[in-house]
Amino acid sequence: MPSLREQFPKLLLRQTLYEIDGQFFTCAGGNAVLDMMNTLIANEHGLAIARGGSEYLMLT
Repeated sequence: MPSLREQFPKLLLRQTLYEIDGQFFTCAGGNAVLDMMNTLIANEHGLAIARGGSEYLMLT
């Protein structure tokens, strides 16, 4: 990351598993996609539905 910041100083870098920015979604891959989708479900349908889905998939 330090060399990326040096090469592209105007680039906004974050150390998160996923990023949701308007109509653009991106994630680090692996299980990060499950975390991102759980957040999207919670935002659209509420925390209870998202928790239910997580329990069904056995996510913490």
